Amino acid sequence: GRLNLMETLAEGVAARVLAHKQVAQVWLRVEKLDRLSGALGVEIVRAAPLAPVAEAHAVPTMVLVDDTALDDPRLVDRLVDLAGDAPAVLCVNPVAQQLPVFDGLIAPVTRRITLLAYEQAAWRLASLDPRFVVVDSRTEMDWALRHDKISVWAPSKIVVDAREDAPPSPLTMPVLAAWLARRLEAAEVLWLTTDRAEPLSLAPDLPPLRPVPLSSGA
Repeated sequence: GRLNLMETLAEGVAARVLAHKQVAQVWLRVEKLDRLSGALGVEIVRAAPLAPVAEAHAVPTMVLVDDTALDDPRLVDRLVDLAGDAPAVLCVNPVAQQLPVFDGLIAPVTRRITLLAYEQAAWRLASLDPRFVVVDSRTEMDWALRHDKISVWAPSKIVVDAREDAPPSPLTMPVLAAWLARRLEAAEVLWLTTDRAEPLSLAPDLPPLRPVPLSSGA
C-alpha cells in the first residue's frame, strides 16, 4: 500500500518481524533512495511485544496568499500570527504573475508548466523568512506537520503523484489549496486576498476559502 511516512513503514516492518515468536528485538533503518545517502531516513529499535502504531499528524492551519501581498512588509508577521503555535501550510496564488501561453501544447504538458509556475511563486514566499520552508513531497510535509513547522507548498510532486484522488481541473491555486486542505483534514483555508470579502465554496467535498485581512487589526 501507499504510506505517507517512513516512520509508518518502519513500524509496520518491525511489527511483522516481531510477530514471530523467536524474535525478541529488531533494529531497522529505512532511507529514501531518491535522496543522498542518509539525507532522509529513520532508524528504530523495537522489542516484543509491539502494539500496532497508527499513522497520524496534526491538522495544520491552511493559508492561501495572493502574490500581490508578497511585497507588503506586514506579510511575514501576519502569516506567523495566523499560524500561531500549530503547524501551517502556506500556498501562493499567482494572480499577478504572467502565466505561460499554452498554444499547441498537449494537456499533460500545460499541466506541468502551470504547476512549475506555482512553484516559482512558492519559492518567492519562502525567500521572505527562514522559518518558511518549501516542501514538495508528502513525506516532507508530514515531518513538518509533526514538528509544528511553517511549510510553503510546492505542488508539482504531490499533484502529479495523486491518482485516485487527483485534484479537479482547472488547476488554479484556490482549487489546489482546498484540495490539499481536504487531504490534510483542515476545515477551511484562510485566504489573504483583497479581491473577495465573502467565503468561496468551490465544491461540496472541498473546504471553503475564507478571506482574511492582511492586517490583524483590520
